This record gives sequence, C-alpha cells and structure tokens, in this order.
Amino acid sequence: MVKVAVTGSDGYIGKQFVNYLEKRKCQVDCFDRVQGRRISDLLRTNINVYDRIYHLAALSRVEACERCKKDAFFQNVYLTAKLAIWAGRKLVFFDTYLDNKTVYGLTKQMARKAVQHFGGQSIRICNIYGYDGPGVVDHFMREKQLIIHG
Repeated sequence: MVKVAVTGSDGYIGKQFVNYLEKRKCQVDCFDRVQGRRISDLLRTNINVYDRIYHLAALSRVEACERCKKDAFFQNVYLTAKLAIWAGRKLVFFDTYLDNKTVYGLTKQMARKAVQHFGGQSIRICNIYGYDGPGVVDHFMREKQLIIHG
C-alpha cells in the first residue's frame, strides 16, 4: 500500500484530493492547521515512511496575502522550502499561478522554484476555489450566461 502525506488536507482541493487518494487505496496522513496537525509535525517525521508528500497548504486568498505579507511569505515560501529540503524528490507541490505582481503570485513563484531546486515536482492547477469563493467555479455559478472573449 502506498503511504502519502497531504498538507492542506482540510481545504477545498485538499479534501477532494484526499478522497481521491483513499479511493485508490492509499494510506493518507493528513496535515492541516484546522485539524491541529501542522507542517512542523510532518517535518519531525521520518521521510522514509512516506512514498510521496503532496503539498497543498498555503495562505491562498490574494487579499489575505496582501494584508499579511509576512504570514504569506512564511506559509507559502518558507514552509514550502523546508518541505522541499526535507522531502526532495518525494514532494509534489500543487501550484496556483497568478502573475507575480501580487504578494500571493510572488510567493507561489518563489515556492515553485524552491521545490524544483530540491528535486520536487510542481503541478499547476487553476484558481478554482469552492462554492462561495472568489475563484473561477463560483464566478461561473453566479453568471446567467458564460461569455468567452477571444
């Protein structure tokens, strides 16, 4: 059985991803500050017990990153870099990309570079968020008509 760790497991994407992994018979250890299991707890674990580490945790709202720049850099860059050093090739970083003119976009870009530098993988996903969020899915749900330009 494949054993994995998932950070950000209580977020919208994290919950869906954990369900996906469990349906495929993976043994999943969840790390999310909401659940009281933090990335610092994961970093104290022997890396050899895991086949793969999936990193989804982040300060993810653009507005929150702009208001709390230090928190954004700590959570999105520093903790991701620590995970990258610890996990190396076992790390898969779920990356959402916005242009680097925002604090959020800049922190995600820096985190992605750290992950790649230490041999991890980066998967870029779109800005989706769940129902009632500021992302694409919620926008489409509110619109009566979808207009495509271009």
